[in-house]
Amino acid sequence: MSLGLNVNSNGLEVTESQSSAGNGGPMDSAWPMFQHDTKHTGRSPFGATGNLGILKWKFRMDGAVDSSPVIDKNETIYLGGWYDFYAINPDGSLKWKYGKIGGWVESAAVIDENGTIYFGTSIGEQNFLYALNSNGTFKWKYRSGQIWSSPTIGYDGIIYFGSYNKNIYALYPNGTLKWKFKTGSYVDTSPAIDDDGIIYCGSSDHNLYALYPNGTVKWKYNAGCRIGGDPTIGDDGTIYFGGVEEAALYALYHNGSRKWKLTLGSNVVSSPALAENGTIYIAAYKPGPTGAYIFSINPNGTINWRYEVEDEAMSASPAIDKYGIIYVGGWLGNNDVGGNLYALNPDGTLRWFYHTGDSIYSSVAIGEDGTIYFGSWDRYLYAIKIIDNVPPDMPDIDGPHSGNPRTEYTYTAVASDPDGDNVSYFFDWGDGSNSGWTEFVPSGVSVNSSHSWLFRGSYVVSVRAKDDYGFIGDWSEFEVVIPRDRVTTNSWYLWFLERFPLLERLLNIGYFYSRLI
Repeated sequence: MSLGLNVNSNGLEVTESQSSAGNGGPMDSAWPMFQHDTKHTGRSPFGATGNLGILKWKFRMDGAVDSSPVIDKNETIYLGGWYDFYAINPDGSLKWKYGKIGGWVESAAVIDENGTIYFGTSIGEQNFLYALNSNGTFKWKYRSGQIWSSPTIGYDGIIYFGSYNKNIYALYPNGTLKWKFKTGSYVDTSPAIDDDGIIYCGSSDHNLYALYPNGTVKWKYNAGCRIGGDPTIGDDGTIYFGGVEEAALYALYHNGSRKWKLTLGSNVVSSPALAENGTIYIAAYKPGPTGAYIFSINPNGTINWRYEVEDEAMSASPAIDKYGIIYVGGWLGNNDVGGNLYALNPDGTLRWFYHTGDSIYSSVAIGEDGTIYFGSWDRYLYAIKIIDNVPPDMPDIDGPHSGNPRTEYTYTAVASDPDGDNVSYFFDWGDGSNSGWTEFVPSGVSVNSSHSWLFRGSYVVSVRAKDDYGFIGDWSEFEVVIPRDRVTTNSWYLWFLERFPLLERLLNIGYFYSRLI
C-alpha cells in the first residue's frame, strides 16, 4: 500500500492505492442516499404514528442549507453546507466537520456499505466529487465540473453522478474513472438504477438517458423540455420524471416508449416519490411568484388528489414513511420570511406542518425512530420528532349564574392538558361577543375573564381550551340569566327602556321609593 497524495490524468487525487473492484453498494441504513434508495422511491420502511411534529433539536450550520441529509446505520446524519461538510450525532451534537472542500454542497451525499461518504461541490473555481472516511478524514477527490447532482451507488459499488460539464460519470470506489458519457447540455439530475443495473439520468438537453453498466446507450427519450428533478423507478420498471416547461409528469416503459404523460399545469423540478401501492407523489410550483401543489397520482396517470399551498413554492422532493404520510417542504415568495414542512395524510388532508425561519429546498430524510430531518435557508438542520398530542380537557367554569344588565361579572375557567402542555382559553359570551384567546398558562392554572351583558335574557357562556400546538378541546357551557324587570312584561316597553337606560334607572328609583312609602 502506497501512502501520500497521488494525482493522475483523470484529475483524481487519492491517499492510497486501492483495487478498482466494486465493494457491495450502498449502506443498509435508514436513509443512505437521496430519495432513500437506488430507484429514488423516496419511501422509508420507518415512521412514527403520532399526529404532530415538534422540534427535537436543530443544529446551526455555516450557511444556508440547500442540500438534503442522509443517515448511516449508526443514525449519524450527514449534510453539506457552505464550504463545510458535517456529521451530526443523533442527539444533535457535532460529530465532526470537514472544512476543506472549497465549494458549496448543493446535493445530498451517499454512503457505501463500508461507511465511505461521497458528495459533490457546486460553487467555486474547482469542483470535485469527494470521498471521506466515516471518521471525517479525507479519502480521495475527483475533479469535474459543478456537481448539483446527488451521487448514487450501484450494488456493485460504482458511484454515478452528473456534472455541469455535460457528463454523466461512473467511478470505481477508489475514485478512478470507469467511464463518462457526454450529453448535449448540463446534467443536474441524479442517476437512478433499476434491478438490471440500467442507469437513468436526465440532461438539460431534454433527454432522459438509459445507459448500460458499461456506459453505452440503451435508449434516450426526448421530452421536449428540460428534465425536472430525478427519475424514479417503480417496482414494475416504469420510469417517472418531471418536465419543467411542459409542466408535466412522464411515465416511460422499460424499453423507453411513453406510457403516459400527465399535464399538471405547474412547474415540476422535484423528484417523484412512490408509495407501496404504486401511487406517485410529486410537488410542483405555479408559474406565478407563489403557490404550489402536492399531487397524488394513480399508476394509470390520473390525478387522485392535489393539495394546494397558496403562498409557497415547492422544489423539494416528497418522502413517504411506512404509514404513508407524505413530507415535503416549501419556500415563501413575495419577500416573506420562512418556509413550512408539510405532513399530509394519504388521503391528501393536512396532518401537521412545521414553520422554519427561511425557505426549505432540502428534501426530507427519515430516521429509524421516525424522526424527520431536513435543512433550511435559516442555516439550521432540523430534527422533528413525531408525537401523539391530545387536546386539553373541557374546562371547569365558575362565576355568577345571574346578574343585572350592563354590570361586569368575572368568570374563571380551568382545564388540564393530558400532555402537560400550556393552555389558552376562549370565552364565548353567548351574545355574539367573545374574549379572544387568552395568554398561555400552565396546565391546571385558571384564568379570569370579565363581561357585561347589555340586555336581559338567558345566555350560555361557552369556554374551550387549546394547547401550545394548536390542538383545541371541547366546549364547556355555563348558563347565565340576566333577569327581566318584575314590574312589566310588555315587550315594547322593555324595548323602550333598553334604548333609554337613563329613563329606566329613573323609573326603577321611583318604583322602589313607592314601595317604601
